[in-house]
Amino acid sequence: GVATNVCVETTARDAYMYDYYVTMIEDCSAAYETKLHLATLDNMRRHFGLVASTNEIIEAWSGLPQKASAGL
Repeated sequence: GVATNVCVETTARDAYMYDYYVTMIEDCSAAYETKLHLATLDNMRRHFGLVASTNEIIEAWSGLPQKASAGL
């Protein structure tokens, strides 16, 4: 799903309950109302994990060592 305050939040909460480290990408989902999107992001930050932007994720991953492909 793509609705921040419904499908995305439900998946993030489930992941947290299964002891996954949750990172929600704030600019890759939306809600029908901006206030609902922002409220979910705030709730995630406070209780369930990290909230980051696409650019922050790309920057973090670009510093990781590259791995060879698996025979592709």
